[in-house]
Amino acid sequence: MKNLKKIGQLLVLLVLTGTSMRAQLSGVYAVPSTYSTIAAAINDLNTLGVSGAVTINVAAGHTETATAGGYTIGVITGASATNSIVIQKSGPG
Repeated sequence: MKNLKKIGQLLVLLVLTGTSMRAQLSGVYAVPSTYSTIAAAINDLNTLGVSGAVTINVAAGHTETATAGGYTIGVITGASATNSIVIQKSGPG
C-alpha cells in the first residue's frame, strides 16, 4: 500500500511539473510559423532564456497590434556576446 501511494504521488508530481518544463531557446525561429506572434516569441525569450544564439525572423508583411505600452524585453537568462538575440524582418516587402 505504501508503494502504491508513493507511485501516485510521483505521477502527480510528474504531471504538474512535466507540462510546464521547456528548454531554453537556441537557433532560428520564425513569426508567424514557429511562433504565431512576436509577443509569443518575446514571452519565451523572457521566461525561458537562451542557451545559444537566437534569431527570430519576422515575415515581411506580418502585422500584429502590440498591447498598450508595447513589448518588453527583460534581462534574458543566458544572453551574452556569444549567445546573441536578433529579431529581424525576413523577406522582401
